[in-house]
Amino acid sequence: MGKPFNPDTSISDNQQRKNWKLLRRSIAVVTLLCALSTALVNYLLQQQFQLQRAQDLQADQLLLDTLHHQTEQKLEQLYDIITSYEGVQQAFSDEAEIPLQQAFDNHWSNMAYDWQLDLIQFYSPANIPLASWSSRPIKALLDSKISAWVNEVNQTLEPVNSVSCVQNCSQYLITPIHFEGLHQGVMVISISLLDGLNQFQLSTKKTVGIITPSLNREASTDLLTYKWGYELYSLTDAGQHEPVLQGFTHLQTPQKGREQIYAATINGRDYTLRLLPLTHSDDSFLIILEDLTAAHAAIINKSVLFALLSFFTFLALQLLLQFSLQRQASRQEHALQLARVERSRPKQATEEHDDDPTHPEITLTNLTDTPLDFDLTSEHVISISDRLDQLKKYNQDINLELAHQMVAVSHERDLVRRILDNTQAIIMTLQKDGSILSINRFGQMITGYSEADLKHKNFIDLYPDNEPFALNSLQNMSSIANGEQESYRHEARLSCKDGKERVILWLHSRLNDKDSNDAPLLSAGLDITEHKQLEKNLGWLADHDSLTSLYNRRRFEEELEDALNWANTHQASGTLLYIDLDNFKDINDSCGHQVGDIILRKVASTLLDITDEIDSSSHLITARLGGDEFAMILRNIDEEGISILCKRVLDSLYQIRHNEENFQFQLSCSIGVASFPGQESNANELLSNADFAMYQAKMFGRNQYYVFQDQDSHREQSHHRLIWREKIESALNEGRFILHYQPILNIKQRTISHYETLIRMKDENDELVSPSVFINIAERIGLIQDIDCFILQSAIQKQAELLRQGHDITLAINLSGKAFDDPKLSENIESAIHKYNAKAENLIFEITETAAVSDIVAAEKVMRKIQSLGCQFALDDFGVGFSSFYYLRELPVEYVKIDGSFVNDLPDNSDNQVLVRALSEVAIGFNKLTVAEFVDSLQTLHLLSESKVNFAQGYFIGKPSEQIPVNPPNFYQAAVNENTAII
Repeated sequence: MGKPFNPDTSISDNQQRKNWKLLRRSIAVVTLLCALSTALVNYLLQQQFQLQRAQDLQADQLLLDTLHHQTEQKLEQLYDIITSYEGVQQAFSDEAEIPLQQAFDNHWSNMAYDWQLDLIQFYSPANIPLASWSSRPIKALLDSKISAWVNEVNQTLEPVNSVSCVQNCSQYLITPIHFEGLHQGVMVISISLLDGLNQFQLSTKKTVGIITPSLNREASTDLLTYKWGYELYSLTDAGQHEPVLQGFTHLQTPQKGREQIYAATINGRDYTLRLLPLTHSDDSFLIILEDLTAAHAAIINKSVLFALLSFFTFLALQLLLQFSLQRQASRQEHALQLARVERSRPKQATEEHDDDPTHPEITLTNLTDTPLDFDLTSEHVISISDRLDQLKKYNQDINLELAHQMVAVSHERDLVRRILDNTQAIIMTLQKDGSILSINRFGQMITGYSEADLKHKNFIDLYPDNEPFALNSLQNMSSIANGEQESYRHEARLSCKDGKERVILWLHSRLNDKDSNDAPLLSAGLDITEHKQLEKNLGWLADHDSLTSLYNRRRFEEELEDALNWANTHQASGTLLYIDLDNFKDINDSCGHQVGDIILRKVASTLLDITDEIDSSSHLITARLGGDEFAMILRNIDEEGISILCKRVLDSLYQIRHNEENFQFQLSCSIGVASFPGQESNANELLSNADFAMYQAKMFGRNQYYVFQDQDSHREQSHHRLIWREKIESALNEGRFILHYQPILNIKQRTISHYETLIRMKDENDELVSPSVFINIAERIGLIQDIDCFILQSAIQKQAELLRQGHDITLAINLSGKAFDDPKLSENIESAIHKYNAKAENLIFEITETAAVSDIVAAEKVMRKIQSLGCQFALDDFGVGFSSFYYLRELPVEYVKIDGSFVNDLPDNSDNQVLVRALSEVAIGFNKLTVAEFVDSLQTLHLLSESKVNFAQGYFIGKPSEQIPVNPPNFYQAAVNENTAII
């Protein structure tokens, strides 16, 4: 027989099955809710990340546009400078006496170094090449492109801006030349894009480069060339990032002329590659490579954390629900037990009511129907309760999602507002007519006006009254609002509320769609006031001596060349005065460079006062050539005028007095005079004649002047050179050349890092002769290479001796301007290192501009070869001229030495403080170490530390000495004892 039916058991089992079914459903709902909430959070994080990426891309584009505009302006300035040269203008005239190639030869090298030029070419109106200068040979394909550009400009008479990577990625300006209203031909100028790439990389810290169509795709095995058909021209940190770039080659080939963004996972890391078509380019792209692994990982980590929190939250709710169901099941079990008691009453009690119509007959059907009705009612109640819970939960989910969306929108709004307020640019929105709608917080800070002050004012009201761009700006912005042009970029002065003016680089563009009736404009402005001032300061610095404000040697040599050309052209005469202060070294040695600088400034001021007294027709030029040497150039002056001027200079300088520590100095000078034109054929010979005349004045008793005579050129100069040749050769043979060593401090570590070797010469009386006296003479008489050889051999031998004694000391060795003319320079260095068993890593060779200017390519090759031995290089006199920046880019140097003229009065000269910081930042950008010369005070050292200069050298650190202290004393100790904070 089957198991007897038990209604109580059936009801209990049925309820348990329903409870488990309900539990499974609730678990599924919990899991679904966790997944949905996690997906929502991940979506919001992705949206926020994409918004930030879009803002980064917009900022990158603005920076690139700014750099491109600056290069365009630089090319236009170059055109104005080149066409302003008198020799260039004369070369295009009908009465030209000097060919164009010869007229511009004297300017090319300086302009190439100062402006980082790649190429300058001149063409006739008939497309015929007239003259050409280039830093490297021009390939045929580039020459063909230039010819096409020149032909276009000669036909349209409109300038062409272009970027080409056929040979070297450079920006070109091809512009017509007009003199006296006539079209004279075409000029082609180009500047490398590498400087712009470096500036972008330094500003954004992103990997940047250029790819250009390959000319020989079939023969290449390089993936980038073979698959995409592009060559890599330049890439920052190429060794690390070029393999990553190759990993993108499996993606779609770039589409020419369109911006594209690729994403790929390479070696387990997430990268994006942005390709931007170069403006005016021949299908080349600027590439920006970014590693987004960390950003993606942050999003995943946040999503996972939220998922875990959600799961455990819902799990707790589920446990609470399960506890409630168990309590409900217990109550039902209790009801069933009551029902069993009721059914177990005595039968007779039941029979008593058989005849009672109010008591129905109890049957099996009745026994089962009653609890079943109770169970169905319970099920309906539970079903309705579940439905209500679901509706409540659904309503909560909707509210939660809306709350998240509102929070996200609020965050995005706040983020955009914070970005606009904190962006270091003026951000304005304008109406079509130029009236201002809004301005960000930075713009309010720059202008001094609040948003309420500017509301509904016109944009051009911010211009000064004499600003020429005002009307033009309004017209261009109207064209943008009407959809006639995409954007408008320009520089203009801006009047601030406090009356000051700032220089702003503006970029105006349309904010709304072209179909919109309301078309406000977006105007973004970069404050370039300090940049313009720095450009002005650097431009002034290129021509002037920072200590005295007179012309420097480079500008003086240009003026001397111009004066010689003028004299030859106009059959006129002029005079050169070469002024040297007598016994000036004694002042420097006894009182220090700071007092010496005071004297030099007094001399410069006195010479300028004399200059103001001279008739302007003499076109008087006054310059400081270096050290205590000054010079003057005069035109249209006779012998009597020369005599009066020389006596005036001698008397005025003799009146200069200076009291220092109870000592009074009386100054005197010796003047050498050389007239032109004479037998000399160039500026170097004229300078040599004046130098000789100056030494003659010293021989006759000092504080005199001597006029160079034609007969001096054969007899006296030969005698002068023979005397010095004998002195130098005698000193070399008798061992009277000695080395002194000056310590160089590591500012951060507060220890002596290395020593610079300085050459000294003893005369017959064992008195020291300054290098400023014999180095220039040795160069002229051809003995400088013998001195170089002595310095190299002695310094390397000294370093090896110290090494054998257990002292690992590094020496910096000066190389003269003629050192690179020796084809065996690298062999001699290598031989000396092996001969004395020296340590190549402890040798630093210092070079100056004159050491590399003759042949930059050859100098670089020699330096690379010496570096392969383990030696290092330092660039001396950094910052004196723009050529220093060219050398910094082209030459493989590890150190740059900031010229002492910027350092010796650093605490009292705010301009020099700005320049030192700028030079330090430039060196840091090129990953070079900086050394500051002429450090003579604790305050100077403190300012250098604030400017992030790495090393310091000067009398405060230590004076030159014949001996190197193997355990140098802590020079900080004195300051520490006085409770002085040093750094």
